[in-house]
Amino acid sequence: MVRRALFIPLVLLLLSFSIVSAGKVRVEVGSSHIVAGEGVRVKIVAEGSDVKFPPISEIDGYKVENLKKSSMSSMQFINGKFSSSTKKVLSFDIFPRKDIVIPSFTVEVDGKKQKTKPKKISLVKPSKASSSGGFYITMKSDKKSVYTGEPVILTVDVVEPINGAVAHIEYRPPEFNDFFVKSLGDEKRYPKKDGTVHELKYLLIPKKAGRLVIEPAECKIGLRDMSAPADPFGLFANNLRWHTIRSSSVSIDAKPIPADIDAVGKFKIEGHVDSTKGKANKPVDYTLVVEGEGSLEDLEEPKFDIPGVTVYSDEAKIESKLVGKNLHSRYIKKYTFISDKSFTIPAVKLKTLDYKSGRSKSISTKAIKIKIEGSASAAAPSAAAGGGETKSTPPKSQSQTRKHPEAKKRVSENILSDDIYYAKKEYEKKSEMLKWYIVAAFFAGMALMYLLGRLWGRVKLPTRGGIGGRKRYSHEEAWNILYPHIDESEEAESMIRSLYAKRNGDGNVTIDEEKLDRLCAKYDNDSSS
Repeated sequence: MVRRALFIPLVLLLLSFSIVSAGKVRVEVGSSHIVAGEGVRVKIVAEGSDVKFPPISEIDGYKVENLKKSSMSSMQFINGKFSSSTKKVLSFDIFPRKDIVIPSFTVEVDGKKQKTKPKKISLVKPSKASSSGGFYITMKSDKKSVYTGEPVILTVDVVEPINGAVAHIEYRPPEFNDFFVKSLGDEKRYPKKDGTVHELKYLLIPKKAGRLVIEPAECKIGLRDMSAPADPFGLFANNLRWHTIRSSSVSIDAKPIPADIDAVGKFKIEGHVDSTKGKANKPVDYTLVVEGEGSLEDLEEPKFDIPGVTVYSDEAKIESKLVGKNLHSRYIKKYTFISDKSFTIPAVKLKTLDYKSGRSKSISTKAIKIKIEGSASAAAPSAAAGGGETKSTPPKSQSQTRKHPEAKKRVSENILSDDIYYAKKEYEKKSEMLKWYIVAAFFAGMALMYLLGRLWGRVKLPTRGGIGGRKRYSHEEAWNILYPHIDESEEAESMIRSLYAKRNGDGNVTIDEEKLDRLCAKYDNDSSS
């Protein structure tokens, strides 16, 4: 009885110890000494079958990331008896940039609330002794306050320690949600006292006003595990320890610019033509150049509206480069004007804002008179062109431009809406009698072709030194033959557009020569009949 009396309290004592042990909670950290921006894995471990963790979204102002729960069960067989235990883990990552303290958390384990002990995380200078192997990453901008449209140079440096055990680096660039962004060249490398610097530069242009935040750049570092067994045959290539490091975020204060400003910076503008004299319906090439200090990435394309003149345009070419610490840009856009009478290319006027002095300035090209042979006099600039000047915004009369077969594909009726935009103004109205003559000639030609087909079994196109019974037309001949018919035929219009693109060096355009010959022959026959 005495032994039984002693046995029962002993069992109760062991059970109570088991319950207390099962209810233990603790905090584990990957490292208590880290480099600024290095990630820390934090685990809250609780032993029990029913565990309720507290909600955690941030620690000392730093966002909690990769939050997840897991569970582990284990069984033991000791002295002929089974025992089991359950561990539940809440893990997450944080990326602090100062000394922080992981606070005490209250965890409910099997109905009882228990608290963890605080853990201190200290920042240290980069060294090989740090968990990331001495790697660190920085991000900085050359300006903190700018105008919208003013360029900002952002520099990201990843510092690799000398003789590091790095096997792999994965770089994730920052997110530029509120900026236009352009990479300024390839990665540059140069030595530094504590290692090798991998440098990347970005050109940023704020899209809107306000406080804009650039989220951190990130690197995932794969370090060789020196504690792993020797592997002379490369059988264990995946024995890497992975660490994530981040830069700090960068804030930019973007100030709004006046509504009448076209570009932010110090620029000059000029426009020139290949010749001020031309022939009727022959192209006159015009080149517009804007260059200077600042960015021209978001410059609105100047548009021309000249009565009786058809206008083509190439895609604008923009070049940017760093000269010292300043960004220099060059904007080049080429136009082609076609008319059967003299006309004036109006001046292009831009209003710029010098972001250094805060002063605005107007710059403009000179109006250029084009004399067409056989024309009575030069046409005066249209009222829509502003009395000899054209702004970078489209004139109101543009919205009244007549629709053509490509109109369904366009988002708007602006004449520069296509990559190689095609704008047509109404030619002088043809006389009703001339239209009937053309129609009659067309049907007469069709009748003649039908008769020839019945007589010889096929229709041969006129041969004038051609190959295979068909005349070969040069691209210049095709332009002169097809251009007057672009209002009548989508096929002619499409071919003219292709010829224009080909003439301007577009290597992606291929001319179907057989189709061109047949199309030219059709209208060549009509004119000759």
